[in-house]
Amino acid sequence: MEILFAYEKPAEGAQFIARTDETARLVKCVKNKKKAVIYGSPKTGKTSLVRNALQALKKSGYRDLVISLDLFNIRSKAQFLEILSRELLPVFDRYNILSPLPLDIDTEHISDNMLMDLPDMMAQHFGLNIVLYFKEFQNILSFEQGDKFMEDYAAVLRRHSAVSYIFSGSCINRMKYIFNEAGYFGGDIEKISLGAIDRRPFTNYIISTFQRTGRVIEQDMAEEIYDFCKGHPWYTQHFASICYDSTIGYINQHVITHARESLIYVHDSTFREIMRDLTNNQVNFLMAVNEKVTRFCSADILEQYNLISSAHVARVRDSLLKKEIITMDDDGNVSLIDPLFEYWLKYYYFIE
Repeated sequence: MEILFAYEKPAEGAQFIARTDETARLVKCVKNKKKAVIYGSPKTGKTSLVRNALQALKKSGYRDLVISLDLFNIRSKAQFLEILSRELLPVFDRYNILSPLPLDIDTEHISDNMLMDLPDMMAQHFGLNIVLYFKEFQNILSFEQGDKFMEDYAAVLRRHSAVSYIFSGSCINRMKYIFNEAGYFGGDIEKISLGAIDRRPFTNYIISTFQRTGRVIEQDMAEEIYDFCKGHPWYTQHFASICYDSTIGYINQHVITHARESLIYVHDSTFREIMRDLTNNQVNFLMAVNEKVTRFCSADILEQYNLISSAHVARVRDSLLKKEIITMDDDGNVSLIDPLFEYWLKYYYFIE
């Protein structure tokens, strides 16, 4: 059965909408043996972008060897080196056996430093276009002395000139810290931030998908779906899918309302769990953010939201940044990361 709206798996083909600039930048990085970082909140299309960029490379005749390392459950340096050896060493052995000039490396007793250098050695010695693709790269910071290991590992990778590296992560604050604030990898790295998909191509996709299967959704209805989700790829696709499944003909306001309520219901338990894990002070701060407060340290705001003091506000804000509930731009403006959670807070939690 054809999946019309890609919220259950990464988007491919016609479902991969509008990320033409990001795709071109990533393709260029891979071809030029550069490093790229892709970050965005969960379900904003990081995996989809990488898959489609690699597919575009393949169609153009570029031959690469992609080695993927998912760090979502990696919590220590030892586990990191274990997954690195598990994914790299079989590839090395395969090419080393076929090489007329094999590398004299004992893979049974390979040192940590040589293991981390191995991708670049393989690329140069065997003439391979190697792409090392890390998922949830920010998890290295959770290691014991994670900052120190990140610094050391980045120093190793900065020496590599024959390998393409792709770093992705769904914890946008920690990814910003690694690649912007701490600057472990220096400035020679392509930074691709994934946010909302542009309005016109997304609404056009929704309308055309309905039309080609004999169903009708008007422009204003498609825009209402997009605007409610603020162009978030996963939520928008899911909302549109619920609408599609709710009728065999014409989408009307009743269908839109039902689909919106269904979407919120699906995620309600997750949002409740987030709030249960917060202190009263964190909840008060979120209320202020949700009500678009910008000057958190003014006396009237401190009193209105029971935020105690400016120093206390900074501590609460930092704790919510660490939890990846809010984010902060270069000008210090705070916003909620998840657009559906923002709506849920306003209309289901902070009810006047």
